[in-house]
Formats: sequence, C-alpha cells, structure tokens
Amino acid sequence: MKKYELEVNNLIVHFGKAELLESFMERVWPIFDMELDSHRGETYQYKFLQVNVAKIDDDYFVFGRLMQRMNLKARQRLSKNNHLVLTNDELQSDPTSIFLIRLYDHKLFVIPEQPRSPRSKTFKYVISKLLNEAHLNLYLKERAEFLRSKGVQRFSKDLRQQFEKEFDDKWPEPEVALNPIGSKAAVEEILDVFEIVKSLRLEYHKTNNEDYELDEELISKFGQSVNRTNSDKALQEYRNNKDGLNFESVENLVKASTQTGGNCNFKMTGVSSTGETVTRTEEHTKITPKIEAESDWSIERFGKVAAKRLADLIEDGQIKLATIVNVEESKELAKKIFNTLRNR
Repeated sequence: MKKYELEVNNLIVHFGKAELLESFMERVWPIFDMELDSHRGETYQYKFLQVNVAKIDDDYFVFGRLMQRMNLKARQRLSKNNHLVLTNDELQSDPTSIFLIRLYDHKLFVIPEQPRSPRSKTFKYVISKLLNEAHLNLYLKERAEFLRSKGVQRFSKDLRQQFEKEFDDKWPEPEVALNPIGSKAAVEEILDVFEIVKSLRLEYHKTNNEDYELDEELISKFGQSVNRTNSDKALQEYRNNKDGLNFESVENLVKASTQTGGNCNFKMTGVSSTGETVTRTEEHTKITPKIEAESDWSIERFGKVAAKRLADLIEDGQIKLATIVNVEESKELAKKIFNTLRNR
C-alpha cells in the first residue's frame, strides 16, 4: 500500500443568485472538456481526464484527474568524464491528481499522485480560468446573435446598454472560492510564532446552501476594544499596531473560523520574538491526512477511502463541516445530475 496526501476543501461557486448544483449541467460540466494553457512564469497545459460520475456509498460524486503538462528543462549535466557541461535538454512531464466533488455538499477531495502533481490551489485556478473563458465565449455568441437579430453590425450606445443588461441577467459572471477545511487544533501552534499579533482579518464567504454558527457576542466584544477598520457583514478587520491584539481573543476568533466548514478565511499579521514580520492564513490550519491505497485502484475506490477518512476526522472532532440547508433537496439535485450524466 502507498500513502497519499488527502486535501479536503469547500468548493463555493455562484452565478449571480444561482448556486453550484443549480447551474452545474449548464455552466460547470462543459468546462471538463476544455483545456487551459497557462504562462505563469513557466508554460503549463492543464487538462481534465477520465471525468465521470459515481455513487459512492450513498453520495453522488463527479470525479476525474487533473493533468498538469510541463516541460522540465536541464541547464547542465555531468558528462561521462565527470565534467559539467551546459545543456538545453527538455523532458515532458504530465503529473496528475485525482479529484472528487461530492455534489450535495460541494466538498472537493484532491489526491496528488506524483511529487509535482497539481494541488487544490491549482484546481481552483484552472476551473476559475475555464469558467471565465466559457463565460466570454457565451458573451461573444450572444452578442453576435443580438446584433444579427437587430439587423446591424455594430452597437449604438443604447443597443449596447440593452444587450449588456440582458446578458448579465441571463448569464451572471461566475464567482469561485475554494477554501481548505481547517482544524482548530492547529491554531495554537501557528500562534506560537507570534510575539505580537497586530492585525486580524476575517472574511466570510457567501455560502452554497450552507449554514454555520458564529459567536456574535465574541466578535462584538472584541470589536469594541480595537480599531475595527471594516465592519460589514462579509469582512471584519481588527488592528492594534502599538500594543497588539489580545491573544486569547485572537485565538478564539480564529478557532471559530475553522469551525465554519471552509466558509471563513483569516489573515493574521504580526511580529515574531526575533522581530521578523509574520503572516498566517487559513492555509496554515488546513489538514492533509494520509490515506493508504494502491496506485492501480479505480478513482471510485480512492473516493470511498477519502470519504471514510473525512468522516473519521469529523467523528473524532478534528474538523467540523457547515450544515447543509435543505439537505434532502440538495441530495435530490445531486441525484438528478448523476442520472443525467450517467445516461448520456
């Protein structure tokens, strides 16, 4: 058996007021047939492989592999005579990661298969880019049809305003967030590196049919003793550059953020005991438990092990997921998506 890292995330997708499951077939499923060329420093090509649906235990999943094609460049090598020689040799590498999306509660499992395999952040980058590309393609198609229907080749000011409004109402832009499921057990460890915490930023996301509890009294009390630079519902920031924030209050708030099931991000900044500037985010509280599997297993079998591992972590109290509102309705939507794709 081989040990694999398991990354668990909350995948939040909105198209205006429509949530992930409501728009999945029309807006999300088509992107799994698309490819992405990226030029972020290095040139990569991303492609989804073996995408399908499965029922694992009692839940419905979309699964597959995300491939990251890269060209590894060698700058020098050792010759047979033990001399270092310059070279421009290249080797193509196509590492993959298994991904599974549990539809009813939009939890994303990512299992890297090789050392250079794409991680969860890359998955978010790819689907965000592809959803935006698909949205642009829709825009160009709808614009051409609109101009044709009006018998013109160019927009007037009034026609442009009319088209933009109609298009935005029909096809809202995609919004994507991918947040790790964190553990409050990691909070004390990351606080140990701080001598002073100067600022804390909490950002609450618009959820996909989820509900979670926040200690409003704690937040209100903490906000009275510091300069709250932003106090709207989605974003809260606390700052005290002179004396620092109260450690116990910071710890309690950050622990509370990890109990939202990946619906709240945080950012702490401060100074270490050696005077260095320190920053910590929700990425430092995420868990990457190990699972044991064989490399030739089916993706469905990987998914079964991953779901069981997540259930064990919840039962042990290491992590907490948000409550799904109207869970039966969400499961029915997931089942409908599964049946539609299975019968294609």
